[in-house]
Amino acid sequence: MKQYLWLHPNDSQARILMAEALVRDDDLTAEEGVRPAINHLQQVSESSPQFAEARMREGRLRFLVLLQPGAAEKLFRQAVAADPESVDANLLLWKLLDMTGRQSMSGPSFWRLYDLTPERSRGMRLRDWYLSEFHPGTANFAFDEMMGFVAPGSTSSEGAVFKRLLEFREQDPKSQLTHAALAEWFRLQGDPQHALFLLQQAPKPDAVHQDPFFLATHVEVLIDLGEFDRATEVMNSWPKPHSGYSFWRCRGIVNDEVLKDFQAAITDYSKALSAPPGKTDWPMMERKAHCLVLAHRNAEAAELRKKAKVVEKLMEQDVHQRMRRILTELQRPEGLLEMCDFYRKLGRTREMESWQRYIRFLKQQPPVFRRSNL
Repeated sequence: MKQYLWLHPNDSQARILMAEALVRDDDLTAEEGVRPAINHLQQVSESSPQFAEARMREGRLRFLVLLQPGAAEKLFRQAVAADPESVDANLLLWKLLDMTGRQSMSGPSFWRLYDLTPERSRGMRLRDWYLSEFHPGTANFAFDEMMGFVAPGSTSSEGAVFKRLLEFREQDPKSQLTHAALAEWFRLQGDPQHALFLLQQAPKPDAVHQDPFFLATHVEVLIDLGEFDRATEVMNSWPKPHSGYSFWRCRGIVNDEVLKDFQAAITDYSKALSAPPGKTDWPMMERKAHCLVLAHRNAEAAELRKKAKVVEKLMEQDVHQRMRRILTELQRPEGLLEMCDFYRKLGRTREMESWQRYIRFLKQQPPVFRRSNL
């Protein structure tokens, strides 16, 4: 193969095959095989029909072996842009977002993957989507085990998320993402001071290339610490165009808690709540309701608080224990109707309709399919 590539250096398929051979060579360590494999994959030019596959494969090596999610994400996005129907690129991009604490940003990647999934397997996709949102600590057990964050043969993923985020930061220190992901973990554990320390260690790119997740984490950390002026400065540095759940949520909090501009906060919270992640954010519903009261819109506030109570109840542990039991039997349409009802109550129409379609598909299948579906 080496001799062939010396004679035909522009053969993209041969480069990909050589990279695969290096990765699979049992006589080489992971480091010895991966680095030269990446070098071959980087020789595949953008004009090549194999460009998307090469970028996906390089991203997979950087993500799963070298533990560099920041670098891998750029490669997966290039692969998806070049080939939107790449199942592997869409799957890996979704899992990367999920495993770096950005489930709320992963919807577009997941739904592209879902649309590419055969109908008989869509129940498993929808189950994984549910787990990624409501059970993030265990949703990526297989990936955590493959990447060394869970001991082989272990049945528990306790501590895997922290190990994963710590290792990502150590292996990909030039990425704002890895610093923000670990900082957000500490913030959620109730340690915003250490979270701020981690954010301050991150690289400082120019304003145009600021990472939205980094900015969102920074704003919330500063507000938790009561550093309102600095939180406003960070919010004002957010690059345009302004969009997405994280931006509207953060700007709403700044307008609400820092600037006391309650009308603006109501507008921002409304935009955040209209996004799919906002449908489960009952604390933000309460924030908006408080602003509505201050704006003398008491009837609207009362209605929103009722809705927040419904959502809060749907987030209780016993509800999700039942959901998990139901999802162990994807071949039973009767049980899956509860998934439809769960998402209906949340106002998550896309998930509800997707489960309904899967149930209709199941009912059209012979019993033997249902028994063997898992």
